[in-house]
This record gives sequence, structure tokens and C-alpha cells, in this order.
Amino acid sequence: MVVSKNSKPGEVNPEKGRKRAKLFAACLQKIIAGFTAEYFVEKHPEKLRFDIASDDERALTFDIQGRLVQPGYDGDIWIESKGYDKSLDLLEHYREFLKTVALARLRVDRISKDQFWFVSSAPFACNVGSQLTSAQWIRESLLKSSQEEKTNFFPGEFDALEKQTGFVGMANSIKVMFLTAPLMRATGLAYFVKQNDNLWDLTVDLYGGEFLLPDYAPYVQRVAAENRLSDPDFLQVNQMLNLPFVDWPDQDEGQDGVLNSTAAS
Repeated sequence: MVVSKNSKPGEVNPEKGRKRAKLFAACLQKIIAGFTAEYFVEKHPEKLRFDIASDDERALTFDIQGRLVQPGYDGDIWIESKGYDKSLDLLEHYREFLKTVALARLRVDRISKDQFWFVSSAPFACNVGSQLTSAQWIRESLLKSSQEEKTNFFPGEFDALEKQTGFVGMANSIKVMFLTAPLMRATGLAYFVKQNDNLWDLTVDLYGGEFLLPDYAPYVQRVAAENRLSDPDFLQVNQMLNLPFVDWPDQDEGQDGVLNSTAAS
């Protein structure tokens, strides 16, 4: 996302995508071999914000930074997450994401070879389909953006982008993923245990301070069985836990059965 340089770190885009970012990341860790989420903007805004230049009033931000290690690729991943239940204006958010990626590749040398993922909890632009990540569609979207009255592009930047790789390189660096609730229930989540983690705290943190279960005990039993834990109170650092996806943390707020960080017994 492109924001004013005068904004405070992290004080941008306070939508559901931020609230659901850790669940998105945990799902990506489960379904994409070699991916590990490292930083989230809510805790480490300085890691996900780039001031383009000292004399430039623009800054670039992402929601999640991770790393992907696979045959043929070993590099950073920058993720924009949108936790919408319906498509609404997701296409416009995607166009904003494209502008952010374009400026990042143009102005921030150290991330120009990285990958950029746009993740949403609702499908959008189904009539466009795979063209969303094609070089031609991206070029047309950015050209339109560069011609708008309130554009984020400075004079000459679109031409500079075109000279890089004709947008083919940018298209190859972008992925769009729809992580819907039914999909995440089917795939489950993956979490890498950190120092001093316990199952209760990491689960509460994963669900944004709320945990939608009428009873925590069955959840613990399921996690212990799926991961062959003799004692779920003792977790090994760097162990990958397979976790079930329960629901979005912002669903059915305030109902009986919502466990929060002060409700554990």
C-alpha cells in the first residue's frame, strides 16, 4: 500500500485483513511447502514499511513478510491481506496493491527480485480470472493509475517501469490467492512453535484475542492427537504444529462460548 510518509508506522489500512493476517499466514504455511511467515505489521511495522527516498513523500507498506525456500527460489515474500466476507471493492484494493508492488520494484533495489502475494478471504474479479496476474492486464491497470488526477506515480515512473521488463518480470513476481473459510477448514493451519509458546497463548494470539469454541478441551485433544503430543503443555521450539481452523475471529462476536485471554481456567 502507498501511504503518506507522515503517517505513523502501522497506522494504515485498519481493515479485517489485518485482523485475519495471522490466520492467512498459518494457512499459507500449511499449503505452501517452504513458506514461513516472519513479521506482521501490527508488531513490526518498521519491517514492512519502506520510505522510498529521503525527498519522497510516499512510503510502501505490506501486512506480512515471510520467506519462501523452494527449488529455484529462495527469497522474501511480501503479502497484502484482505479479510472481506464479500468481494466488495477488492478489485480496487488489488489495483492499489499493484501500484505498491510497481513502486517497490522500481525504487527499492533489495526487494525488486522478491515475490508479492495478494491474499483475500473472498474471491473477486472472477470475470477476469487468471488475467489478473498477466503482464498485459497489469500494464493496463498501472497505465490507468498513472493517468489519474490523484495518482501515486511521479512523472516518468510508468515509462521506467515499462523499460524494466515490459511488466513480464512484475507479473512473474505476483500471486493472487483466495483463502476462504471452507478452504481453510479443509486444509487446516500450520504454526511453528517459538520460545516460551504454549498452546493456549499461541491459539489466542492466532485468533486475534478471541477463540471461538464453547469448550477449549476438545480443541486441545484434537491438536494433541493430530500432532502426537504426549503432553500439549510442553511444545518443542521450531516444531510445526498442525492446527484446525475454527472460524474468523470477527464472526459472532459477543456470543457465549467466546474464549479470550482472560477466560482461561
